[in-house]
Parts: sequence; structure tokens; C-alpha cells
Amino acid sequence: MMSDNTLWQEMPVAEDDSRRWPTLQDEPYRSQIESQMDEILEIFVHKNEPEQVEILRRAFILCDYAHRAQPRKTGEPYIFHPLYVTRQAALLGMDTHGLVCALLHDVVEDSDEFDLADIERMFGKAVRDTIDGLTKIEDAVDEHSTLQAENLKKILLTLGTDVNVSLIKLLDRLHNLETMSAMKPDKQYKKSNETLAVYAPLAHRLGLWEIKNRLETLAFGYANPSESQQMAVQVKRRANKEDELFERVRAEIEQHLRAEGFACEVFLQKKSCYSIWLKLREKKIDFDSLENYQALRVVFKPRDVLRERRECFNIYSAVTELFAPKSEQFRDWTQMARGNDYEALHGGFSIQGKTIFFQVLSERMQAISRRGVLMEREGKLGRKSNIREWIDKIPRELAQSGDAAGALSDFMNHLHTSDIQVYDDDNKSYRLPKGATVLDFAFALHTELGLECVGGRIDKQRDVGRSHELGNYDRVHVERDKGQEPEHEWLNIVKTATAKTALKRALALKRSDKEALGGEIFDGLLARLGQADKRAELLEKLKGAVGLADGKELLYQLGNKSVLESDLLPHLQSKPLQKLLNMLFSKSENGSAAKNGSAAPKEQAILSDCCSPIFGDDVMAFRRPNGSLVVHKTSCEKVKHEDIVLGSTVVPFSWDAHAQPNAFTVRLMVEGYDRDGLTHDLTQVISSKSEKEKIKLKRVHLETNDSSFGGYLDVQVDKVAIVKDLISNINLVKGVKKVYRDEHHNPVRT
Repeated sequence: MMSDNTLWQEMPVAEDDSRRWPTLQDEPYRSQIESQMDEILEIFVHKNEPEQVEILRRAFILCDYAHRAQPRKTGEPYIFHPLYVTRQAALLGMDTHGLVCALLHDVVEDSDEFDLADIERMFGKAVRDTIDGLTKIEDAVDEHSTLQAENLKKILLTLGTDVNVSLIKLLDRLHNLETMSAMKPDKQYKKSNETLAVYAPLAHRLGLWEIKNRLETLAFGYANPSESQQMAVQVKRRANKEDELFERVRAEIEQHLRAEGFACEVFLQKKSCYSIWLKLREKKIDFDSLENYQALRVVFKPRDVLRERRECFNIYSAVTELFAPKSEQFRDWTQMARGNDYEALHGGFSIQGKTIFFQVLSERMQAISRRGVLMEREGKLGRKSNIREWIDKIPRELAQSGDAAGALSDFMNHLHTSDIQVYDDDNKSYRLPKGATVLDFAFALHTELGLECVGGRIDKQRDVGRSHELGNYDRVHVERDKGQEPEHEWLNIVKTATAKTALKRALALKRSDKEALGGEIFDGLLARLGQADKRAELLEKLKGAVGLADGKELLYQLGNKSVLESDLLPHLQSKPLQKLLNMLFSKSENGSAAKNGSAAPKEQAILSDCCSPIFGDDVMAFRRPNGSLVVHKTSCEKVKHEDIVLGSTVVPFSWDAHAQPNAFTVRLMVEGYDRDGLTHDLTQVISSKSEKEKIKLKRVHLETNDSSFGGYLDVQVDKVAIVKDLISNINLVKGVKKVYRDEHHNPVRT
């Protein structure tokens, strides 16, 4: 590699003074490159000393030299890419270090002429370390594959050591999306899915609202083109109807506030089409029923920076003098900032039958909404940073589980959520993701308390169960029972990675004990039947007879009493099955079964536990790197994780073309008003259907609370059409308010 002096000698510098920036690129690109670099300098130079400008100039020369013969897939010179990333970094207000790293982020990766030692010699160790972090991420992610769990962990772990790495990766991804039309369709799909699952939520958690919106908008267009276009049409249609009203109200509020002496601007802020689409899916409503797809934002210059929170309330009061407020829309994010450090006062009012939402922010708060983590790093928050607290937790949460895919999946889910603040008995505050339960809170206090949690008491008044979702500012006392054991269903209750990791460890220990007990039961059964010498073969074959994934699962179910000896005896004693077993055990020396002219066996697909698909469901199939075939419902949230975290490939799937269980146990959740004879009427619906269909009622669990009830029915069926018919008929039972299939229940398939 070159020494520093040799490098600068070999890089030509134009003698023509009219050229501000020396560049090796030929026309017509030379003028564009110079213009872009001038724009970066214009953003940068007014707040930096001449020596900082010189460092940036030298970084540009190195960038231009390293990429001089390298085109992008669009046909443009490659230097357009680092220039774009650097301009975005300058607009965010990144310092000299950040801009230099943005210019050089691909130099070591894409050039054989320069290594990290050259970077350190020319720009110092700090720049070297950031470039090293970026290079390691690029090396870890195969260009031809999707992000996988261990690789993505490396990106997230760099947050704790160098935020610049993640910031530059976000801006790098933004430009890749803007120029992604030059990529192949499969690459477009993978990159856009990665963006929606990881990069956009990461931008949100780091407080970079504008970057997050742009990432979502671009990626949504590639990941779901039809949905994206439809959403854009709906937004435009509604905007055509409502923008005149919003503009009139905006002008009226701005004029009124200025007349009251507030130095402010009021503008319209719209959510991205992707955010709107997610909200519609979450609430299960149509677009016309959604109220807060846009809001008026009031940004003011405080008269007294020490009293800006009070001024937020003064402005809120002035707005509600014009329009009567809707109290249920009031949110105070000035007292307790959100997890991404966002501060604001939110409100809403009605006019002409429409709800208009508005937000009140000081100039500092507005800067936080744009620059989040950079404001924290520059010490401009004026308080403890929630972003920093979150960043500091990342290594602990990702390191707690040896299962990289599982830990990362939980972490990605948390990326999408807002935070709430709750208090323990000693008034100590805890920050948890929105949707966190009493059980999550118990695990946040102590693992042992989580395992013994049976419920809680809210604000010293309300007794609730362990699955109760906590609200902002709740004061929670955890009720415990030292004699209970954790259940697998608890994993569907908790939201935090801490709780899930602790639960999985406890369940693994419990499972190990149950497997050992099941092994003793199984060995005793075989000994009584005189078939102890065929233990391995019978364990392998009997798992299929009761619809379980493997022999260990069968032993666990035996130890857990979910499968009984009486369930196995018919299969062990059945003459037809015994004949079949004899055939299967009569193999040639090379281990293959004797040929009998029969068709090749169908491939066994694994039906995913996270959404529990059954015959007839709309599904997607994935071929995992280990060769296994896994089936998810198309609506399952884990579909993206198969692609992104595990690196699976989508493959065609037909229920009829693959081996499957003969029956499935599904759980129907039922809620309503309690009355005499209700249980009889519910079970009668299933009994009446069982005469014509293959239906068995396996379990009924109902609980009453005053005049209401809730619970579930476990029903064995052979296809999804029967489930839909049952739901329709149960809905007709007097007192039933709601019935639905629990897709997170992990059924025993038979």
C-alpha cells in the first residue's frame, strides 16, 4: 500500500484555478461531481474551521481516486454514491469525522490499492475504526443473499461502539433504494424487505423521522407494489377533499398564534403510505375510517428556553381557544419523551365532522425529531437520553440468548414499538415497549419473580392477570406463587426480549426433565410389550402416528401427560401397522426400503408453530438453508423473518402435493356475556357438526367474571373450511360476542 506522501503525489490536482475540486472523471460527469462537492461544502463550511475543510477536501480526492474506474449499475461513476451519502450526512449535521467516513465508506471494500492502515495514516485512528466497522458489515453480508441473523447482529452491535457506522449504513441504504431500478427483481424484493423490517425501524428508534419516512416510502413500492400504488391513490384522493380545509385551519392557527406573540410556523405533516398501511392492518379498518394520517405541526421559537414546556401548553391553550379540543387525543410527550427522545404536545379538535390532529414543538424538539441520536451525541437534549439507554441495552439483550435468530426476531419486533413508563412499589420507573404485560414487568424486576408471577395489582386498586397489557404511568405490584411452573403459552404473553429469553431457558430446563420422565414411561411400555430392542425404530415411527415433529417431542409429550400410553398402544398392537413396521424395518444393506412399485413418498413439510397453518389455509413455503421445508400462513408476521433472519428461499407449495397430518387441533377463543346453559350450547354446536364432519372436541376452558365470560375450545379438524363454519355457527349462540381462531396456539397435530 502507498505511504501518505506518495499517495498525494500520485493523485493529480488540477492547475486550472477555475476548477474548485480536482477530479479524475471525464465530462459530462466532472461538472456534476464538482457541483455536488460544492453543495456539501456550502452546508459544511459555515460552521467549521479551514483545517476541517482541508481534511474533507483530502477525503474527496482519495474517494475520487479510489473509485476512478468504477461505474455503478446505473452507468454513472461510482463516486456519485459516496457523494450522495455525504450530502445526506451533511444535511443531518454530522461532523467532520462523519462526513469523511461517508466519503470513504466503500474505499477499502472496493479498492485493492488502499487498506485500513492507509486510512489511519491519512485520517487518524477514529476514521479507521469507523471504516473498519463498515467494512466488516459489508464482508459479513453476502451480496447474493439476504441479511441473516448473525450478520444483522453485527450491524446492531456497532451502535454501542460507533453510531456513525449505523448512520452511514442507513444513508447508504437510502441511496441504494433510490437507484434500485437497476437491480434484478429478486434483489429489489430482498433489499426492500430488509429495509422495512430493520433499517426503517432502526431510523425511527434513532430519532431520524425524515430518513425513516423516505426509507419506508421507497421500500414499500418494491416490496408491495400493488398495495403501495393503491395506498398512494387513496391518500391523494382524500387529500384532494381535505387539503383545502387543512390549509384554511393551518393559516387561521398560525395567524392567531402570531397575533398572540408567538414566533412560530405551522405546517402540514403526513405519514408515509407504509405507516398508514400498517395502521390500517393493525386496526382492521379502511382508510376513510383512519383519522390521524396527517397532522398540523406548530414549531415555535421559545421566549425563554428554560420554560419551553410551559410555552407548549400556552400554545396548546391558544389553539383550543379557536377550536374545542377532543380531550381523548391529548398526549404529553414533553414530560416524558418517547423512546426515540421525541418530545411534543399532541392534541386534536373537530371541525366539519372531521378530527384534526395537531402537535406543538419548540425548535429544539423539532431538531430532535429530525436528528435524534445526533442531538444526543452533541449533548443538546438537556436531559438523560432514552436513545442512549436503548443503545446501551442492545449488547445485553442480544447476548442473553445463544439462539441468534430467536433473539434477533424479538429485537426486531421491539424496533417497531413505542415505549411506556411504569413504576414498581418503590416508585422506581421502568421503560417497557408498548403492549408489555404484567408478566414482562415481573421479568424486568427479577427472573425468579417472572417465573412465579400469577398476576398483579394496578395502582393499588385493580387486580389483573399476568397477560394484562400495561398502560403509561401504571404503578404495578406483582402477585406471585412460588409453587407454579412456567408454561409454553407464556411466550405468547410477553413482548420483551428479556422476558422471552428467561422464559425459554426455564422452559428448556422443564422440557429436559419432562423428556427424561417420558423416556422412562416409553421404555417401560416397550419392556411390557417385549419390544425394547426396537426402541429407536418405534420412537421414529410412532412420532408420525401421533403427529409430532420428532422422537424427543414424543417423549416430552409423554412426560407432560399430553400423550398417554393408551394413545400409543393401538399403534403398537395393530396388525396392519405391525405389518407396515415389519416392511419398514426390512431394509436392504444400504439402508433403502425394498422396492414394491409404490409411488415415491411425499415430502413432509414443517407447519410453523407461530401461526399454526392447517389444511386449506393460504400459505407460503420456505426452503431453509438446512433443506427443511417450513410452511407459514401468508398473513404471518414471521414470513419476513424467514427471508431476512434465516435466509430461507420461497418455494411453490400445494397442500395435496406434500405429506401432512390427518387432523389438526385448533383453538377457538370465545368471549361474551355469561348465562345459564352457555357451555352446553357451545359444545352442542360442535357435537351437531361432528355427525357429518371429522370434528372432535378435545378441551373446553371457560372463565367467568361478573356477567362476562372468556375462554377457549380446542377442536380437532382436518381442514380450514370446518373451522370457518364452526366460527360462523358459534357466533350465532346467544351471549357470544366474539369468536376467533387463536393462530398463536401451538396445537398437537395428529
